[in-house]
Amino acid sequence: MFVIRLIGGVGNQLFQYTFGQFLRHKFGVEVCYDIVAFDTVDKGRNLELQLLDESLPLFETSNFFFSKYKSWKKRLFLYGFLLKKNNKYYTKYAPEEISLFTEKGLSYFDGWWQYPALLRDTINNMEDFFIPKQPIPVQIQKYYNEILLNNFAVALHVRRGDYFTSKYAKTYAVCNVEYYTSAVNLMCEKLRSCKFYVFSDDLDWVKSNLILPSNTVYVKNYDINSYWYIYLMSLCRHIIISNSSFSWWGATLNRNFHKIVIAPKYWSTKKNNTLCDNSWIKI
Repeated sequence: MFVIRLIGGVGNQLFQYTFGQFLRHKFGVEVCYDIVAFDTVDKGRNLELQLLDESLPLFETSNFFFSKYKSWKKRLFLYGFLLKKNNKYYTKYAPEEISLFTEKGLSYFDGWWQYPALLRDTINNMEDFFIPKQPIPVQIQKYYNEILLNNFAVALHVRRGDYFTSKYAKTYAVCNVEYYTSAVNLMCEKLRSCKFYVFSDDLDWVKSNLILPSNTVYVKNYDINSYWYIYLMSLCRHIIISNSSFSWWGATLNRNFHKIVIAPKYWSTKKNNTLCDNSWIKI
């Protein structure tokens, strides 16, 4: 059995789920998902994938399973897990090692698995999966209806939150006012008309710092499954993303053949990585 750990926000969960489906098809092995992190080490997050898979295959953990813990406790219980014959633990994709899997063992995958090129075909083959299995929430029905009818709808995602705290700013504070201003101006140049739909965890900051057209719609944040906002972004004709897996999925799941995606050139200040597709405009 292959077990994939689900942890983090909905964008990360989508990568982890998709990676599990990639492994299932490639190796023909049963795949389950470990969600214990949301009750233990990642209590600030919620499992969001029920909206897409109402019968998510789950892995049952014992009280002493390592994924329930951090630091030395995790290392201790992980050591015990690996003492069992044929058990494996992966934090990186290593196909040569994974292919040695035996039916008697358990392979556990603990990571973010943000490999767009590796997962591209899997994502394309999962098109039906990414359609929500529940009715549109009444809170966002008006946005949904309007976006569907608007041939010039442009999603604009502004990620603030923890990216601009002292802990993460040096690494992830890539998308600043200059980036968004350049992206908005470029999108307006490329389209004869456009209407922006702003998705952000800090709408007040957006209104105070970005100069946007008067017809801009600021999509309110309601207490609903976060995937609904990715879905709304994907329905817009075009999109400006931030360095976030949240809007990366909004752009990737957009099925407009002529879509324009504007993205940051680098995903972090280290300038050595990007999740962007080659067809996207990077600034």
